[in-house]
Amino acid sequence: MLPIDFPESNIVLGKPASMTDDQCIPLSAYKGEDNDGFQFFLTAWVPNKEDLEALNAGRPLYLKVIGNGFPPLAMYTMDGQNQCNSPR
Repeated sequence: MLPIDFPESNIVLGKPASMTDDQCIPLSAYKGEDNDGFQFFLTAWVPNKEDLEALNAGRPLYLKVIGNGFPPLAMYTMDGQNQCNSPR
């Protein structure tokens, strides 16, 4: 998966000081608050050819969180009307 800039981006997240440029790249994000009042960061990713082949074959999408905690997370796609394809 490749992170991308997207029109709603309003912040760029930098790498941690303990990581090199080869280990971590800047990440465009949207920082906001949802309808329930929870603050969040939203990032956009585009699957490459190998990712699409794996997803189409029914293999799972993995999420890796680096650090000592595991914050609440959500992963989803958008439909043709730019609406979230998520159960919530």
